[in-house]
Amino acid sequence: MEDVRYFWASKQGNCQGRNQSSCSAAAGCAYSTTTTPPACYSTTNPLSYPYLSESEFIQLLSNPSLTDPTMTEWEEYLELKTNYLRSVNRRYEADFAAQYTGVRLNSDKTAIQFAWISYNATFPRENTVDEANEWYNRWQTFKDLWAPNLGGFQTAELYLFLVTQNEMVKAATMGIGLSLLVCFIVLLLTTWNWWTSTLGLICIICITATFLGVVPLLGWSLGENECIFMIATVGLSVDYTVHMLHAYNNTPAKTRTARAHAALEEMGISVANSAITTLFAAAMLFACGFYFFFQFGGFIFMVIGLSILMSTNFLMPLLMLIGPENDQGTIYSMPKRTTVQKISE
Repeated sequence: MEDVRYFWASKQGNCQGRNQSSCSAAAGCAYSTTTTPPACYSTTNPLSYPYLSESEFIQLLSNPSLTDPTMTEWEEYLELKTNYLRSVNRRYEADFAAQYTGVRLNSDKTAIQFAWISYNATFPRENTVDEANEWYNRWQTFKDLWAPNLGGFQTAELYLFLVTQNEMVKAATMGIGLSLLVCFIVLLLTTWNWWTSTLGLICIICITATFLGVVPLLGWSLGENECIFMIATVGLSVDYTVHMLHAYNNTPAKTRTARAHAALEEMGISVANSAITTLFAAAMLFACGFYFFFQFGGFIFMVIGLSILMSTNFLMPLLMLIGPENDQGTIYSMPKRTTVQKISE
């Protein structure tokens, strides 16, 4: 609107094009000899802009140029202003005015097609999803309060990543939920026991929740890498749990404690060795200078570490306390493994 006011003021009194004598005689006009070439200009104060009606406003912006029939006087005014600012080394101001504030008429020059206006706002360059959403909601509330019928929308560079962050939160939440569902189905197919499958799902949920709690403590913010890590957490943490549950479910022992002991005797050393080799492999990535590999190594190290700790120190005690005994929770009775012992004299 500042440019419109100055443009409106320059059009008052029909000063443009007058020679020096006629300019001096006309009311509201003055002649300048300091410009190149000398010109007659309007002395109307831009602050006296009366805020025109819609029809007058469109008429002001749509008058064709007298020197260039392909342009309007308004477009010619903006071009002259931009060229002047660039000639005096104020290119940033010229580009800012051209890109961030303006109005466009339709092809017939009879209505406003769209308009935009920009202003400086102070907000942190790095922020969380909640902080970014709070900024957006504050400005949206301001717009709804003071310009409810204006239409359009507000935008900023902050909001470009805000949309990405919101989509990543949705993707991570949906990915974790679907992964847990698939995980439960895999546990059912592996054990054919809904009881042990449920306890295993509880263990995996605890592993995932613990990892998500550690992420902000490490100073990680939600980004593309972290979103992928969150979705992959369930897939990495199911391995040791399903091995322990399968061993618990297929042991010939009857009581909870005996079955847990048998599962640890059969699979404990195997999962422990698997975890140790994976942890050492992940630790090698800590020496990488590229941050993604360093972060990926930390992700693998934490999830595998939590997985082996939870599967042996949380899941097994849980099975000892409330695990199924005999055929409790069995969906389909699988043939039990038997031990044939050869006795010789």
